Amino acid sequence: MVAADIPRGRRGAHETTAIVLLLLGGFLFLVGWLVGVVLLWLSDVWSVRDKLLGTFVLPGGLVAPLFALGFGVSMTTTTCVNGSCTTHNGHTGWGQLPWAFLFVALVVLPILVAVHLARTSREPV
Repeated sequence: MVAADIPRGRRGAHETTAIVLLLLGGFLFLVGWLVGVVLLWLSDVWSVRDKLLGTFVLPGGLVAPLFALGFGVSMTTTTCVNGSCTTHNGHTGWGQLPWAFLFVALVVLPILVAVHLARTSREPV
């Protein structure tokens, strides 16, 4: 293990804020999430691996699933044959993926990463 990968220190207010903003900061027009990422990378509590997980497991936190699912569910298609057009409301785009996969990928993974960051930021024994 490289020395830079070894977490040091103990979680403080900045680390707690980083975890919260990584999950919920996307609701502040993604600015909050970006602040969370900056706090994550400025902290000496987490390893590089933890920082990469916090940054790249669903950027935007829990706002991304709402955007992705809302975008997929609200899609409509229009089919025109011989001048007669029919509009179809239905699940297209993201909505074609199994809901269980979407739930896990878009909601559970960011929560698991937040829990992981909280657990690994405790003072080493």
